[in-house]
Amino acid sequence: MTMKAVTIRFDDRLAAPAAEAARAQGISFNEYVQRAVGEKLAAAQDAVRRRARRNIATYKGIIDYLSDH
Repeated sequence: MTMKAVTIRFDDRLAAPAAEAARAQGISFNEYVQRAVGEKLAAAQDAVRRRARRNIATYKGIIDYLSDH
């Protein structure tokens, strides 16, 4: 996997608890942030999939209704 170097500036309100959580998990701050971003992206993708399924069901219902009338 190719890695991209990114500089992120963290406010102390975020950096201090994140650094502590990383230490408690025995991982680097960098790994902690990567995992957090990955989890957030996965959750966002799941939300998009759920919305798409709801929309498909709605449109299918509309199409079925219109084809019967």
